[in-house]
Amino acid sequence: MTVDFYKIADDPRALEKTLGERVHTCNANILGTCSVHDPVLVLSYNSNLITANYFHISDWGSYYFMGEPELSPGGRCIVRGTKDVLFSNATEILQLKAYCSRCESKAENYAVDSAPLSLVTTNVTTKQFSLHPFAASGENKLMYMLTVKGGKLPTP
Repeated sequence: MTVDFYKIADDPRALEKTLGERVHTCNANILGTCSVHDPVLVLSYNSNLITANYFHISDWGSYYFMGEPELSPGGRCIVRGTKDVLFSNATEILQLKAYCSRCESKAENYAVDSAPLSLVTTNVTTKQFSLHPFAASGENKLMYMLTVKGGKLPTP
């Protein structure tokens, strides 16, 4: 399978990432049996792999965060990846319809406000969550909850 390697500087929590320039493209094989979410690839060593931190497997249509390449005998290199589920599914995520509910009470963070729910269909805003999304601070301690209307998953 063909694998494209990139050096990205974007926040890993961001939904959309800028791939920038490819640092290396090559054919790779799977090492033993592996998960589509955490693949282990074997490929020929190339010095550009040292600068890469992200890769794309076009056959699987997925993007992956890359661990440090490991050298093995015979000029081979082992690369481990972890699927970037946000960027790999960005189109589907941006097309979701969601219901937003808010609670303005400091005493009851999980209570639903009496205002009716609104269906969000336009003006999509993508916000990055902090490492502690429910840690409210300041005088206006507002808590938000996002729920997503489910549907059938696409068949591969």
